[in-house]
Order: sequence, then C-alpha cells, then structure tokens
Amino acid sequence: MLQNSSTLRFIALASVLLCNLVDAASLRDPTLPGIGTNVSRQSVEDIDAGIVLSSIIHSGKKASAVINNRILFQGDSIQGVTVSTISADRVVLSDGRELTLFKAVTEEVEK
Repeated sequence: MLQNSSTLRFIALASVLLCNLVDAASLRDPTLPGIGTNVSRQSVEDIDAGIVLSSIIHSGKKASAVINNRILFQGDSIQGVTVSTISADRVVLSDGRELTLFKAVTEEVEK
C-alpha cells in the first residue's frame, strides 16, 4: 500500500512539473482545420466577391441600403447589378436575387 501511495505521489508531481514545461506557442490552434485538410483560398475570395446586405434605411419617401459597405439607392449598381427595389426587409436586384435581413433584425419587440 505504501509503495502504491508513493508511486501515485511521484506520478502527480511529475505531471505537474511536465505541465509547466509545455509552452503555449507549441500548442496547435484548435480553430484550424484538421491536419491533412486542403484549405482553398478561392473559397474565401468567392465569399468576399459576393453581395452582402448589411442594413436598410428608410427616411421619408427615400430608402437606401448598405450593400458591401456602400450606401445604395434604387437604380444604383454594384458589381454590374442594379438595385431594383428596396423594401423594409429586403432588396431586389435586377438579376432576380433577393437580399434579406436577418429576421431578428427586422422583428419588432412587443412591450
């Protein structure tokens, strides 16, 4: 019994000392893709090349939309596509695409 207790103490002490030797810089980032995964830069560029609706602003009779960090009005163009319609929760483009805001952003909270 005494030998098992001594062994357990030695293992505990050794593990504490070894833990201190591990440098954080040597650890692998857990957010990186798994080892052996091919990451294509093209997929990130495709996302960046898309058209992203950030917000819609209504002031009186005029409506504008923030798309790709630019303020656009009906009739303005972005990436070769014209803004056809701006409504309260969506923007319709001339090529038929509809850009919508997240529902949580457009919902009114009941009091």
